[in-house]
Amino acid sequence: MSSAKKSSPQPAPVNGARRRGGGPLAVGAGLHTESENHPWTIAIPDHPARTDSETYIQSRLVMNKLAGTIQDFFGGKPWQDHHGGGLWLQDDKGWFVVRNVAGMEWSSQFCADPAKVDSLRNNASRLYARFPQAAQQLGIPELLQAKIQTADDIAKWTDSICNASIPLPPGFHTGILPQGGGIHHYPAPVAEIALFKFDSFKLWVMDSEAQPAAVTPTSPPGSGDGRVRVIYSTAGTQLRKAHLEALNQNQPLILPEDHPLARQAFRNQRGTPTTPHPLTDGLVPSGQHTESEDHPWTIEIPDHPGRTDSPDYKKARTAMNAMAKTINNFFYGPAPWQDHHGGGLWLWDKPTGWFLVRNLVGIEWSAQFCADPKKVDLLRQNAQRLYAQFPEAVKALDIAALLSTPIKDADGVAKWTDSICNASVPLPAGLHTGILPMGGGIHHYPAPISEIALFKFDSFRLWVLDPQGNPAAVTPTSRPGLGDSRVQVVYSTPNSQLHADHLQAEARGEQLTLPGDHPMAKQAYLYQNRPAHVHRVAPVLAPAGAGSR
Repeated sequence: MSSAKKSSPQPAPVNGARRRGGGPLAVGAGLHTESENHPWTIAIPDHPARTDSETYIQSRLVMNKLAGTIQDFFGGKPWQDHHGGGLWLQDDKGWFVVRNVAGMEWSSQFCADPAKVDSLRNNASRLYARFPQAAQQLGIPELLQAKIQTADDIAKWTDSICNASIPLPPGFHTGILPQGGGIHHYPAPVAEIALFKFDSFKLWVMDSEAQPAAVTPTSPPGSGDGRVRVIYSTAGTQLRKAHLEALNQNQPLILPEDHPLARQAFRNQRGTPTTPHPLTDGLVPSGQHTESEDHPWTIEIPDHPGRTDSPDYKKARTAMNAMAKTINNFFYGPAPWQDHHGGGLWLWDKPTGWFLVRNLVGIEWSAQFCADPKKVDLLRQNAQRLYAQFPEAVKALDIAALLSTPIKDADGVAKWTDSICNASVPLPAGLHTGILPMGGGIHHYPAPISEIALFKFDSFRLWVLDPQGNPAAVTPTSRPGLGDSRVQVVYSTPNSQLHADHLQAEARGEQLTLPGDHPMAKQAYLYQNRPAHVHRVAPVLAPAGAGSR
């Protein structure tokens, strides 16, 4: 994020409301095929295998050392090093971590625009200006000061301690259900619930077709309400069809308390308690799901209270819009914005003005009813330590009481959930809740994939269609300028043939690489061969049968 439009000696109290929502993103033309004549190859002989750079090796060592000094929020050892944009900070209590506005996966660097990646560096530089001791101990002053202009600069940033720096257990990082609900495979607003929910609530359940689904309670603990809301459904299932129908009507998909999915979710609360792993408690063992569906779901059943915007949320939305409007070339894109409950923490410096980082996780409104106050309070403490170095922001946002009040109950969770410290990330509609082909929103696709749209070259098409007409995401296998037009599959739609091959490749520790003449590779490079105006966050998926322009 770059400079503000106006600067002042002190930040003014934020106000001024703006309407939520936004129109659909433009959809570009494409080149998918109805038949498959170009088989992919896995780790083809002339493709250089990924090797750990010295920068990455050093980052991993530092991350593990720092993570070993703090209270486990993401889970205990062993950790994998997630390229999640973690920014490690230090105060008189020791080390803690927040996140940049986006993380960059290793494979995404080859489509990354240096100018956009430099916005991430600039954001981190402004943060570390208030934590100079941390920057010195991490050895990053030169990294923070050097403008990112080339592919080499991008590579260095991608593997640095300012990006490859989030310590995650394997299951939560790259796990595939039932072994783990990893953020590389499931939407972050869903997967991250595992980090702050009550251990007795089962986030991940199994639908009647034996496919993973995720649910949250519809009411706070102790209310006696055993219904659940579907927040994730697997592509190609009947549950997914009903889920999308509900979303299209702007309604939640509610399951009654006697539904098998609801019973799975509350099983540990109703029966003999077990000791589930907080990150992988998800799916019931074989024999616990139903093969037939005798408990139909209901959309907005009559006695279900509709969601209403709380005063805290309205205040947060007003403040978020006011601050985002002061920033030129805002990283997430121009207004209108939707208010994502993404754990955004707004900061202020002089003379530039407002900028944004993110807490460890965000809490979606629907997730609060399974949230453990003790775990949510760790997010408050993390924010409090950050804001201790930004007193001007605390005053302008009027959050001193919020930051100093321990979270002990459902009311405290609700207040935090709708506050400017959580409901505070301004996203265009397509990037927030968009469903392909209209938008690759982080509510429906893994964040490490969706966020690539924020820093890729506008001429590269992240989202393409597979041979069956399903959405897929690809990245280049080499940096720009080498004449290599192959692509690596980084997302495939569940239950598709591409997904089956993608999972097989991952199980072997290999990447799924498509040759340059494959239709999906041709879609990805369409605008480099024939330049066209592309919205910076639009997925530009083509409708079936569309031709090039």
